[in-house]
Amino acid sequence: MANRRLITACMLLATALAACTSTEERYATAEQLADQGFYEDAASEYIRVLNDDQSFPGARDGLARAGGMAVDEYVGYARESADREDYAEASQTLDAVDRLRARARAVRVNIRVPEDYGTFRMSVDRSAVDELRLLGDNQAARGNYGLAIDSYERARRYARETELQWDIDEVQGRTWASWGEADMDRGHYRSAAGRFDKALGLLSENSEDGQRAFEMREEAFVLGTVSAAFLPVFVVENGHNAPDGFAGDLESALLFDYWSHPPPFIETVDPSDLRRIMRIAGIDALPSGALILSELGDLTDADLIVVAELADFSEVEKNVRETRQTATLRDKRRPVDVDTAFAAVDATLEMTAQIIYTVMNRASRELVDEGTFAWTVGGPVQYGSFNGNSTFLNLSPSQKALFDPATLRDQRRVIERLLVDELAASFADRVYGSILRTIP
Repeated sequence: MANRRLITACMLLATALAACTSTEERYATAEQLADQGFYEDAASEYIRVLNDDQSFPGARDGLARAGGMAVDEYVGYARESADREDYAEASQTLDAVDRLRARARAVRVNIRVPEDYGTFRMSVDRSAVDELRLLGDNQAARGNYGLAIDSYERARRYARETELQWDIDEVQGRTWASWGEADMDRGHYRSAAGRFDKALGLLSENSEDGQRAFEMREEAFVLGTVSAAFLPVFVVENGHNAPDGFAGDLESALLFDYWSHPPPFIETVDPSDLRRIMRIAGIDALPSGALILSELGDLTDADLIVVAELADFSEVEKNVRETRQTATLRDKRRPVDVDTAFAAVDATLEMTAQIIYTVMNRASRELVDEGTFAWTVGGPVQYGSFNGNSTFLNLSPSQKALFDPATLRDQRRVIERLLVDELAASFADRVYGSILRTIP
């Protein structure tokens, strides 16, 4: 029977949505829904009527009447849920009451509620909080900290009072801290630090629990941090195709922008000390980072050694567009200048650099990560193309710029710098991610 009534209501609403073209028709639909006992749907239709016309005859009384009946139904359902001690469901049912009343107030209609509604609502919400907090406490006692925190977060939804919110903050913060301590016992220092961060966001920094969480987080950083020695960038194979200074710029970007500013849990060996060790040991002149890697292991206390080799560099023009321009050509063999033409070229110059890298555990000589990392950037270039000696062309100032080597060099330099910046940033993210994955 209930399903049949629901289907009937849906059919009425669908018909109304498809066919209603006037406020009168919407009102008729609302009346029909109310007569058949679909009070919330009827109330929604009355609200649509009043949104069209605030003074429509009968709409306010209809909304107050149907809305009141809908409230009675919902409150009845909520009382049944409360009798079953399912307070969370009861509270969610009362949320529907509050939403309907708020929509009615927007069209200046007050829907009545039972006299004890405020008291009942407060009692249900507090019971829902107690129910979910107890569930969370039981999960935390079993070591199911994630489930416990989820339960507390659900309890927060029903905590209407500020003091209850503070209580949930405190118990949730203590649970995050307990989870962090459990991670510490397992040697999972990085995840532990994250748990303590969550705890500190909820606990008062002056409280005993807050101070302990802070101290434990600091201990997690100390115990979990690894040191890494980042070798200079070596140029091998087709990496020598890179423009002059490219490898040095890449090394500077990595060193000053990234290796000198590692994320938490990574400590960088001082690059000056590293280079001094390499020089004293006589291994700084070896032709590749891979060879130095094998020799350096016994000369540094770093936990990890990182080698990067610039192994390839290439460039290609794309989206080339040539525009024919006329000019005259000076010719010593003729008394007058000769008419000629050249091409003004607009293109996108793409540059690609490839790095081969290795991250090695110094003590075990095991590879933590290795691979190839490539990055491509592009930028606009403009230049002139002439089948002959362009210095004999009579050109305007703007045309001369197309054949100016310094102008073209500046355009290329912009793309090179962009490639250095993006390659360094992305490569550093890759390497740091590899290292951090070794720290649970």
